[in-house]
Amino acid sequence: MNQRKSFYSRFHNQLLKSAKWPSNYMFKFIIPASEKTKDKLFKLFENRKIVSKIKSSKNGNYLSVSFEGTFSGPNEIISIYLKAEKIQGIIQL
Repeated sequence: MNQRKSFYSRFHNQLLKSAKWPSNYMFKFIIPASEKTKDKLFKLFENRKIVSKIKSSKNGNYLSVSFEGTFSGPNEIISIYLKAEKIQGIIQL
């Protein structure tokens, strides 16, 4: 099993044990401060009931973005992370 699959397998098990699903979950990301990147990230959460918060870095080069909402389970959470990791310059916290 490669390192990435191993990570997501452990993460899936941790999520299963840590909450009764559906459950509230918060995603946190750091992205380059560009509208294009921000739009790609927000598109992952469209049609979902979420609360988002954006904070700009001191020099304005990066954005800290969080999304909080209720999700059906670990598979939904991991699916979003897998899509997010394809966004250039993103850091997933």
